[in-house]
Amino acid sequence: LVDFDPPDLESGTEACVRQSGHELRFCDKCGMYQPLRVKHCRDCGWCVRTHDHHCPWVGTCVGEYNRVFFFWFLVFQSLELLWFLMEGASALFERTQSLGDDIGDGLSDAGNAMLC
Repeated sequence: LVDFDPPDLESGTEACVRQSGHELRFCDKCGMYQPLRVKHCRDCGWCVRTHDHHCPWVGTCVGEYNRVFFFWFLVFQSLELLWFLMEGASALFERTQSLGDDIGDGLSDAGNAMLC
């Protein structure tokens, strides 16, 4: 519910737009009054409701309408990171095991040669 107080030409007061009793700010870049909890994003050039931040990886602002999608983006990115860490640790473990076997074979051959 938006209230509009027209300007008083006799006293020189400007027009005042209110929402729930709070005076609304005017966004010079968008040319409109910003409802409550709206911020202008300097990266996107838009006014975003409940603006959290501008995400360079998603390429848009995180706000009221895409917060759930951003949450799932973070979940899947975390799962992907965990997957790559496990794959890397597994490959490193297998490599050290095979390297250890090669060294062990070489030591046993050297030990046999010394006994002869």
